[in-house]
Amino acid sequence: MSATRAPSSVASKIGRATAILMASVLLSRILGFVRESVIAGVMGANARTDVYYAAFTIPDFLNHLVAGGALSITFIPIFSRLSTEGRESDGWRVCSTILSTLVLVLGTLTVAAEFFADPLARLVTRDFTPAQFDELARLTRILLPAQLFFVVGGILMAVQFAKDSFLGPALAPLVYNLGIIVGGAALGPLIGMEGFAWGALVGSFAGNFVIQLVFARKVGFVFTRRIDLRDVAFREFLLLSIPLALGLSLTLADDWVTRWMASSVGPAAITILAYARTLMRIPLAVVGQTTGSASFPLLSRLYAAGRLPEFRAALSRAMRQVLVLMLPATALTIACSREITFIVYCRGKFTLDDTIQTANVLVCYAGGLAAWGIHTVISRGFYAMRDTVTPTWVGTLALFASLPVYWLLMNAFSERGLAVASSVGITIYATLLYVLFERRTRSEAWRGEVQLLVALAGLATVAGFGALGATSLLDNVLPWTSIAGSLVRLTLGTIVAAGLYVGSAILFKVTDVVDIASAVFRHRS
Repeated sequence: MSATRAPSSVASKIGRATAILMASVLLSRILGFVRESVIAGVMGANARTDVYYAAFTIPDFLNHLVAGGALSITFIPIFSRLSTEGRESDGWRVCSTILSTLVLVLGTLTVAAEFFADPLARLVTRDFTPAQFDELARLTRILLPAQLFFVVGGILMAVQFAKDSFLGPALAPLVYNLGIIVGGAALGPLIGMEGFAWGALVGSFAGNFVIQLVFARKVGFVFTRRIDLRDVAFREFLLLSIPLALGLSLTLADDWVTRWMASSVGPAAITILAYARTLMRIPLAVVGQTTGSASFPLLSRLYAAGRLPEFRAALSRAMRQVLVLMLPATALTIACSREITFIVYCRGKFTLDDTIQTANVLVCYAGGLAAWGIHTVISRGFYAMRDTVTPTWVGTLALFASLPVYWLLMNAFSERGLAVASSVGITIYATLLYVLFERRTRSEAWRGEVQLLVALAGLATVAGFGALGATSLLDNVLPWTSIAGSLVRLTLGTIVAAGLYVGSAILFKVTDVVDIASAVFRHRS
């Protein structure tokens, strides 16, 4: 069962970029562990931490409204086309126009949101107390200016991606997480969750603005203040961005829906969901998002140059890589959910009961990991073709189709129900998007990709049960309710799962798994 191969030059470019971003994301997730561990240890899981996580909703919405949440998605195809046509100076011109316009618009909205933070806070959740709403407005005001740095940094990172430079963007989440950690550890005991909010603001300024400006200049970034609404390339940017900004895709609104509904479940429900989602996003970020981000500039250039067979082959390679790595990660996350949660969170004010609740929610979120990964790659296939409308309307359709599922499962299973609904929704979204992409490209690659998915699901199931069985043998010797016990059990589960997964792939000749395992082994050797 061999893969549809991309040309070696294409494969090597994606591979190098993916390796850089994977290393960065892995380190970022380690810092994310530390960040969440500091929050859990200093504050625990309670009504105050619910307020902190809810405080990101309005700033995130402003970011989405102005930038569509994904500036690189709309900017890279335009810059790549202009560069391919030998018009790079025009690329820098439109970059300046976009930056100037977005800063003006977002700056105005930020000032307005600062002024109206109190009434806006009451739209975020349903059942907070008056004191919680007051604190929510206060934290929202602190976090709002960070969106300016995220938006400017988003364009600066897109410039670097378009130039095949990945180090600057790789540093952004590291510095951002460090800001939250330092702010929370230093100020949290004194001023509570405000310390973490101030840390987030400082981290966004340093990581997403200052560092990105330095690295963007190294790849030739030139900025001149200009607003020209008649610029043809700028209008193209707007046409690509408007669907992303106006559409309420499930990938964006899932966070908002779960926060809003969870506020009626009880104290700490928003926090438990946030902690579990953070753990779920580790393999998604390390595998899915890095592969998508690394492959997107190349996909954009291939499509702009009319090299459609290479374009489809490169996307197939990226998606196969995601599936090969994401499915065993799903199995291991489910099998060792308690151990993972205990290692990261269970200390200070975060109790054993909190750990069990979070682990149960993590299992429900993990069921959607493969779908999140597929969506990450397939959506970038559409974006590389300069189509932002299809992913947006499909995502909006998936969201509204899933809302009754969220409601029913929340009433039946509380936080776990919301996590299951999230997994169901993204699975619907990813499936619809994949079918439409195959119809658009008229490729026969789907047969091999579906066969690979079925084969990998079987291998991952074997690996997951093997890891669960192996860790269960240690129940009476090394229980998971200690750091040492959880570390040993997680290590054993990982080794058993990896061995069974790769061994079964060799036995059944699933060559995609064997190829990636061989590449990893050669790299480490």
